[in-house]
Parts: sequence; C-alpha cells; structure tokens
Amino acid sequence: MTLPTIPTDNIYKFIALTGVFVFLFGLIYPEIKQDEISKDQILLNDERMRLDDSKEGLREKQKELNESIITLYDKCRCGVPPIITDTSVIWFSLISGSKEILAFSREIDSNVEKLKVLQKEYAGNQIDLITKQNLQVQKLTQLNKYVQLQKNILLISALISFIGFLFWYERTQKFQDEILKFQYGDYVTTQLCQSCGIVLKNLDWYNELNEDDRKKINYCKICYSSGEYIEPELTYQKMKGRVKQRCKHLGFNKFQTYIYLNRLKNLKRWTKNFRW
Repeated sequence: MTLPTIPTDNIYKFIALTGVFVFLFGLIYPEIKQDEISKDQILLNDERMRLDDSKEGLREKQKELNESIITLYDKCRCGVPPIITDTSVIWFSLISGSKEILAFSREIDSNVEKLKVLQKEYAGNQIDLITKQNLQVQKLTQLNKYVQLQKNILLISALISFIGFLFWYERTQKFQDEILKFQYGDYVTTQLCQSCGIVLKNLDWYNELNEDDRKKINYCKICYSSGEYIEPELTYQKMKGRVKQRCKHLGFNKFQTYIYLNRLKNLKRWTKNFRW
C-alpha cells in the first residue's frame, strides 16, 4: 500500500501567500481601525452635542415648572410647600380649592410627569453615551497595543513569506522553469524558420511533408532554397526591421511585436557562437 505524497508545492505556496496576506493585513489594519474609530468619535461628538442640547431644554422646562408651582402656591397658600431644587421637584397635588386652582394644579401635575419622563430619557441617553465612550477608549487602547507589536508582526510575516517563496522556488519552480526553458528552446529550433521566425506549421507546403522530412527543414522557402540563403548578405538588423514591419501590417500590438522580435536572436541564423 502506497501512501499519498504531501503536495509540497501547494504547502510552499500556502506558506508564502499566508505570509503575504498577514503582512498586507498587518499593514492596513491600523489604518482601517483608526478610520473606524475616527468615524465613531464623530458620531459620539454629535451625540454629546444633542445630549447637551436636551439638557438645556430640561433646565428650561424645570425653570418654567418651578415658576408655575411657586405661582400656584402663592395663590392658594395651602397644602405642603413644594421642594424645588436645580435637579428635582417635590410637589403634592391639590385636592381642594377653586376650579381655577385645581385646573392649574392638574396642569402642573401633567407637566411634572412629562418632566420626569424626559429626565429618565436623558439619564438613559447619558448612560449610553458613557458606555460608548468607554468602548471607544478600549478600542484606542487595543489599537495602541497593536501598533506597538506591528513591526514584529510585519517582520515575522515577511520572513514567513520569504521562506515560503524560497522553498517554493528551490523545490518546484526552478525545475519547472528549466522544463519550460527546454520546451521553449525546442520549440524555437524545431517549429520556427531559423531566419525569419515564421511558424513552419502555418505553411501549406510544410504540412504536406512527412514526419521525417519535416525534421530536416529549418527554414522557410522565402529565406532559404537549394541549400543557401535567398539573401546571404541580409543582416540581423534588417531582418528585425522586416519582422517589425510585418507585425505592424498584421495589426499586432506592441507586446505581440516584442515577442516576435525578441525570439529572432535565438534563431540559428542569428546566433553567434564563439569559436577558436
């Protein structure tokens, strides 16, 4: 029984890409959190301003209510005197008196209840704001702690990525590059005209030959015939100009033209071998 081999290529890629991901995340995470905290702080400031406005409104209502209660008490001089402070009102409703005074008393009772509701709502909003401010402080503290560790995180992730890429290249990619290089070299020397670089398989007369005869063909008939070059004095630069002009005529883009021009130097006719 044979055990499956570990997919080392995928492991090295995973290690390398994980390092890259951690590095990028570690780089942009503080910016993201800082932006988030800044937006939250803007919202908290707006909420604090609204809370301050509501506090001023409560004070105005408190002041109006105090004046109403004092006015009523001065009129009737009955019952227990009201207790009025800056933050509270203790008022005992009247149960006897003229219709006008009783109506005024009921109106005060209603306003007192409304004021209590507003005070309760204000107190709840104040607690919510304090809670949010505490959370904001915690976020800033956590962010500051991360910033202190950021250099180490970036260094470790970069090291992990480097090791992953190094092993990836040494164990797998280097050999794949050699294979691709060999395949490309074989393609250039067997599939292209060794003078102009045209793909021989695109020529009708070449496709009519059998396999053995094709192996003997290195040039197209435009460049080579009867055992010699059609233009023996043709230089590499002139051939390069012709190929460039042909690519332009065929509507090739710059990248395609670059590929055709770049592989000319690898053709047999233009390869200069040093000999003693």
